[in-house]
Amino acid sequence: MKYFLIWLIVFVAIYLLYLLFVILRKKKLAKFKNNTYVKYLAKVYKLDIKKINTKKLAHLIALANSFIIATTFTIILGIKNYLLMVFLTIIIIIPLSLLVYHVIGQILKKGVK
Repeated sequence: MKYFLIWLIVFVAIYLLYLLFVILRKKKLAKFKNNTYVKYLAKVYKLDIKKINTKKLAHLIALANSFIIATTFTIILGIKNYLLMVFLTIIIIIPLSLLVYHVIGQILKKGVK
């Protein structure tokens, strides 16, 4: 229960920061389609970004990034060795990112058709 509460707090904090600094700012949201994540999704899943609502896509990516960061943080929370912490962070974050963005890509691919 303790770890779930920590995960939830980190998830909400990261999402709110992303919401305040990217989604709610019109200038940042306008530049959003040039984002690395958006380019990755467009290239790998052959998506036409012009057909996708930018705000919905920004929320999806904010939720995904919040999930990835909160999950990684919660998993490495109990580790005291910094070298092991860095190693496990890299080992966890790369496959988790690929998995989450694969799911987003599949959802967007089905939704655009």
